[in-house]
Amino acid sequence: MEANSTANGGRSLNTNHSCSLTEVLKCLCGRSTIAVWELGEPEDIFNARLTIKRAGLPIVTEIVTTLTLLRMAQALNW
Repeated sequence: MEANSTANGGRSLNTNHSCSLTEVLKCLCGRSTIAVWELGEPEDIFNARLTIKRAGLPIVTEIVTTLTLLRMAQALNW
């Protein structure tokens, strides 16, 4: 699943969704990954980990919103 949204400031934010044994959602800006959401392991004390690189900090709201909506769509089979 791949989606595009426009971030605050007019830059295009591409999200690339890939599924494997451990689920991962990535936000890409051009060819650079600016954020990664990963499902936690059963022994972890958290359910998921969100890593936002420095380049993604100015658009953190758009990143979190996009990844949350993608995860909801995946979980609800939209």
